[in-house]
Amino acid sequence: DKHIRLVLRALDGTTASLAAIAANPAPQPQPPKTTLLIEGPYGAATNFPALASFPRILLVAGGVGATFILPIYRDLLDRVDDDDDAASRVKFVWAVKSLADARWAFPDLGEGSEVYVSRKPRQRQRQASRAEEEDGSCDDDDDAMEMRERTGLIAEGGRADEDDADDADAIPSHVTLHRSSRPDFRLIVSEVFSAVPPPAKVAILVCGPAGMGAALRREVGVWVRRGREVWWHGEEFAW
Repeated sequence: DKHIRLVLRALDGTTASLAAIAANPAPQPQPPKTTLLIEGPYGAATNFPALASFPRILLVAGGVGATFILPIYRDLLDRVDDDDDAASRVKFVWAVKSLADARWAFPDLGEGSEVYVSRKPRQRQRQASRAEEEDGSCDDDDDAMEMRERTGLIAEGGRADEDDADDADAIPSHVTLHRSSRPDFRLIVSEVFSAVPPPAKVAILVCGPAGMGAALRREVGVWVRRGREVWWHGEEFAW
Protein backbone atom coordinates (compact mmCIF):
# COMPACT_ATOMS: atom_id res chain seq x y z
CA ASP A 1 0.00 0.00 0.00
CA LYS A 2 3.11 2.20 -0.36
CA HIS A 3 3.11 3.12 3.33
CA ILE A 4 5.65 2.34 6.05
CA ARG A 5 4.26 1.69 9.50
CA LEU A 6 6.73 1.99 12.38
CA VAL A 7 5.89 -0.08 15.46
CA LEU A 8 7.84 0.71 18.62
CA ARG A 9 7.67 -0.70 22.11
CA ALA A 10 7.89 2.27 24.48
CA LEU A 11 10.65 1.64 27.03
CA ASP A 12 13.18 4.31 27.97
CA GLY A 13 15.22 6.87 26.09
CA THR A 14 14.36 7.40 22.43
CA THR A 15 11.25 5.20 22.36
CA ALA A 16 9.85 6.96 25.43
CA SER A 17 10.42 10.34 23.75
CA LEU A 18 8.66 9.19 20.57
CA ALA A 19 5.73 7.85 22.63
CA ALA A 20 5.42 11.22 24.38
CA ILE A 21 5.32 13.02 21.03
CA ALA A 22 2.62 10.69 19.72
CA ALA A 23 0.55 10.99 22.92
CA ASN A 24 0.66 14.79 23.02
CA PRO A 25 0.40 16.07 19.44
CA ALA A 26 0.82 19.76 18.82
CA PRO A 27 -2.24 21.76 17.70
CA GLN A 28 -2.95 21.54 13.98
CA PRO A 29 -1.92 22.55 11.38
CA GLN A 30 1.58 21.84 12.80
CA PRO A 31 1.69 18.16 13.81
CA PRO A 32 4.75 16.91 15.72
CA LYS A 33 7.74 15.97 13.62
CA THR A 34 10.96 14.15 14.28
CA THR A 35 13.86 13.09 12.06
CA LEU A 36 14.30 9.37 11.42
CA LEU A 37 17.33 7.62 9.97
CA ILE A 38 16.39 4.24 8.50
CA GLU A 39 18.78 1.57 7.23
CA GLY A 40 18.18 -1.98 6.12
CA PRO A 41 16.75 -4.48 5.48
CA TYR A 42 19.11 -6.94 7.08
CA GLY A 43 19.20 -10.71 7.04
CA ALA A 44 18.22 -13.25 4.42
CA ALA A 45 14.72 -12.03 3.54
CA THR A 46 15.82 -10.98 0.04
CA ASN A 47 16.94 -14.58 -0.61
CA PHE A 48 13.71 -16.29 0.48
CA PRO A 49 12.17 -18.80 -1.93
CA ALA A 50 8.81 -18.12 -3.55
CA LEU A 51 6.82 -18.77 -0.39
CA ALA A 52 3.48 -18.52 -2.19
CA SER A 53 4.39 -21.68 -4.13
CA PHE A 54 4.35 -23.85 -0.99
CA PRO A 55 1.10 -25.76 -0.43
CA ARG A 56 1.21 -24.90 3.29
CA ILE A 57 2.90 -22.00 5.10
CA LEU A 58 3.01 -21.60 8.88
CA LEU A 59 3.90 -18.17 10.25
CA VAL A 60 4.48 -17.80 14.00
CA ALA A 61 5.16 -14.56 15.87
CA GLY A 62 5.83 -13.84 19.51
CA GLY A 63 5.16 -10.29 20.74
CA VAL A 64 7.00 -7.71 18.67
CA GLY A 65 8.16 -10.52 16.39
CA ALA A 66 5.00 -9.76 14.42
CA THR A 67 6.75 -6.71 12.96
CA PHE A 68 8.81 -9.19 10.91
CA ILE A 69 6.15 -11.85 10.29
CA LEU A 70 3.12 -9.66 9.51
CA PRO A 71 4.50 -8.02 6.33
CA ILE A 72 5.36 -11.49 4.99
CA TYR A 73 1.84 -12.65 5.86
CA ARG A 74 0.22 -9.70 4.09
CA ASP A 75 2.39 -10.25 1.01
CA LEU A 76 1.44 -13.94 0.91
CA LEU A 77 -2.27 -13.14 1.07
CA ASP A 78 -1.80 -10.85 -1.92
CA ARG A 79 0.22 -13.43 -3.88
CA VAL A 80 -1.91 -16.51 -3.32
CA ASP A 81 -4.00 -17.23 -6.40
CA ASP A 82 -7.57 -16.03 -6.30
CA ASP A 83 -8.72 -19.59 -6.90
CA ASP A 84 -6.92 -20.85 -3.80
CA ASP A 85 -8.18 -20.70 -0.24
CA ALA A 86 -5.61 -18.44 1.40
CA ALA A 87 -6.94 -19.16 4.87
CA SER A 88 -6.20 -22.88 4.47
CA ARG A 89 -2.78 -22.47 2.88
CA VAL A 90 -1.36 -19.72 5.10
CA LYS A 91 -1.68 -20.01 8.87
CA PHE A 92 -0.66 -17.09 11.08
CA VAL A 93 -0.25 -17.65 14.83
CA TRP A 94 0.57 -14.71 17.12
CA ALA A 95 1.27 -14.95 20.85
CA VAL A 96 1.13 -11.73 22.88
CA LYS A 97 1.16 -10.81 26.56
CA SER A 98 -1.95 -8.66 26.33
CA LEU A 99 -4.53 -8.00 23.65
CA ALA A 100 -3.50 -4.34 23.61
CA ASP A 101 -0.12 -5.44 22.21
CA ALA A 102 -1.86 -6.63 19.04
CA ARG A 103 -4.20 -3.66 18.58
CA TRP A 104 -2.06 -1.99 15.92
CA ALA A 105 -2.33 -5.00 13.59
CA PHE A 106 -6.07 -5.74 13.82
CA PRO A 107 -6.82 -4.33 10.32
CA ASP A 108 -4.19 -6.60 8.74
CA LEU A 109 -5.24 -9.92 10.25
CA GLY A 110 -6.73 -12.18 7.61
CA GLU A 111 -9.14 -15.07 7.86
CA GLY A 112 -7.76 -17.96 9.89
CA SER A 113 -5.39 -15.84 11.98
CA GLU A 114 -5.05 -16.91 15.60
CA VAL A 115 -4.11 -14.59 18.47
CA TYR A 116 -3.08 -16.09 21.81
CA VAL A 117 -3.17 -13.80 24.85
CA SER A 118 -1.08 -15.32 27.63
CA ARG A 119 -1.76 -12.77 30.37
CA LYS A 120 -4.39 -14.06 32.76
CA PRO A 121 -7.01 -11.88 34.45
CA ARG A 122 -5.45 -9.92 37.29
CA GLN A 123 -7.21 -11.86 40.03
CA ARG A 124 -5.70 -15.10 38.70
CA GLN A 125 -2.18 -13.96 37.91
CA ARG A 126 -0.74 -14.50 41.37
CA GLN A 127 -2.15 -18.02 41.74
CA ALA A 128 -0.95 -19.01 38.26
CA SER A 129 2.59 -17.66 38.51
CA ARG A 130 3.86 -20.49 40.71
CA ALA A 131 2.35 -23.15 38.43
CA GLU A 132 3.96 -21.55 35.37
CA GLU A 133 7.37 -21.58 37.04
CA GLU A 134 6.99 -25.25 37.94
CA ASP A 135 5.94 -26.47 34.50
CA GLY A 136 8.34 -24.21 32.60
CA SER A 137 5.63 -22.45 30.59
CA CYS A 138 6.90 -19.01 31.60
CA ASP A 139 9.20 -17.47 28.97
CA ASP A 140 12.07 -15.65 30.69
CA ASP A 141 12.98 -13.55 27.67
CA ASP A 142 9.41 -12.39 27.12
CA ASP A 143 8.85 -11.71 30.82
CA ALA A 144 12.05 -9.67 31.06
CA MET A 145 11.00 -7.62 28.06
CA GLU A 146 7.58 -6.96 29.59
CA MET A 147 9.13 -5.94 32.91
CA ARG A 148 11.22 -3.28 31.20
CA GLU A 149 8.20 -2.09 29.26
CA ARG A 150 6.04 -1.87 32.38
CA THR A 151 8.73 0.15 34.16
CA GLY A 152 8.88 2.58 31.28
CA LEU A 153 5.11 2.95 31.11
CA ILE A 154 4.82 3.57 34.85
CA ALA A 155 7.56 6.18 34.67
CA GLU A 156 5.59 7.97 31.96
CA GLY A 157 2.43 7.87 34.06
CA GLY A 158 0.75 5.16 31.99
CA ARG A 159 -1.25 2.19 33.19
CA ALA A 160 0.73 -1.03 33.15
CA ASP A 161 -2.34 -3.23 33.73
CA GLU A 162 -4.77 -2.03 31.09
CA ASP A 163 -8.01 -3.94 30.78
CA ASP A 164 -8.32 -5.71 27.42
CA ALA A 165 -12.12 -5.76 27.42
CA ASP A 166 -12.50 -2.83 25.04
CA ASP A 167 -9.91 -4.26 22.64
CA ALA A 168 -11.82 -7.53 22.28
CA ASP A 169 -14.61 -5.68 20.47
CA ALA A 170 -12.13 -4.43 17.87
CA ILE A 171 -10.95 -7.91 16.81
CA PRO A 172 -12.28 -8.93 13.38
CA SER A 173 -14.86 -11.70 13.55
CA HIS A 174 -12.74 -13.98 11.32
CA VAL A 175 -9.82 -13.95 13.76
CA THR A 176 -9.69 -16.64 16.46
CA LEU A 177 -8.86 -15.27 19.91
CA HIS A 178 -7.46 -17.56 22.63
CA ARG A 179 -7.53 -15.95 26.07
CA SER A 180 -5.20 -16.91 28.94
CA SER A 181 -3.51 -19.37 26.63
CA ARG A 182 -0.27 -20.13 24.84
CA PRO A 183 -0.02 -21.80 21.41
CA ASP A 184 -0.07 -25.61 21.43
CA PHE A 185 2.71 -26.08 18.89
CA ARG A 186 2.31 -29.86 18.81
CA LEU A 187 -1.29 -29.50 17.68
CA ILE A 188 -0.63 -26.57 15.34
CA VAL A 189 2.31 -28.24 13.58
CA SER A 190 0.44 -31.54 13.32
CA GLU A 191 -2.53 -29.84 11.65
CA VAL A 192 -0.28 -28.09 9.11
CA PHE A 193 1.60 -31.24 8.05
CA SER A 194 -1.47 -33.46 8.13
CA ALA A 195 -3.26 -31.14 5.71
CA VAL A 196 -0.89 -32.01 2.85
CA PRO A 197 0.48 -35.49 2.11
CA PRO A 198 4.16 -36.11 1.32
CA PRO A 199 6.19 -35.25 -0.66
CA ALA A 200 4.60 -31.79 -0.30
CA LYS A 201 7.00 -29.35 1.32
CA VAL A 202 5.96 -27.03 4.15
CA ALA A 203 7.40 -23.54 4.79
CA ILE A 204 7.68 -22.40 8.41
CA LEU A 205 8.81 -18.98 9.62
CA VAL A 206 9.02 -17.86 13.23
CA CYS A 207 10.13 -14.66 14.93
CA GLY A 208 9.97 -14.31 18.70
CA PRO A 209 11.71 -15.11 21.97
CA ALA A 210 14.32 -17.89 21.90
CA GLY A 211 12.13 -20.19 23.99
CA MET A 212 9.29 -19.95 21.49
CA GLY A 213 11.56 -20.78 18.56
CA ALA A 214 13.01 -23.78 20.38
CA ALA A 215 9.55 -25.13 21.28
CA LEU A 216 8.35 -24.83 17.68
CA ARG A 217 11.55 -26.37 16.33
CA ARG A 218 11.11 -29.43 18.55
CA GLU A 219 7.65 -30.13 17.17
CA VAL A 220 8.73 -29.56 13.57
CA GLY A 221 11.65 -31.95 14.15
CA VAL A 222 9.20 -34.76 14.88
CA TRP A 223 7.85 -34.49 11.34
CA VAL A 224 11.29 -34.06 9.78
CA ARG A 225 12.35 -37.35 11.35
CA ARG A 226 9.30 -38.92 9.71
CA GLY A 227 10.70 -37.88 6.36
CA ARG A 228 8.80 -34.64 5.73
CA GLU A 229 10.52 -31.78 3.92
CA VAL A 230 10.55 -28.35 5.54
CA TRP A 231 11.84 -24.93 4.57
CA TRP A 232 12.61 -23.20 7.89
CA HIS A 233 13.50 -19.65 8.80
CA GLY A 234 13.78 -18.53 12.42
CA GLU A 235 14.65 -15.19 13.99
CA GLU A 236 15.02 -14.91 17.75
CA PHE A 237 15.45 -12.03 20.16
CA ALA A 238 16.31 -11.78 23.83
CA TRP A 239 16.91 -9.05 26.41
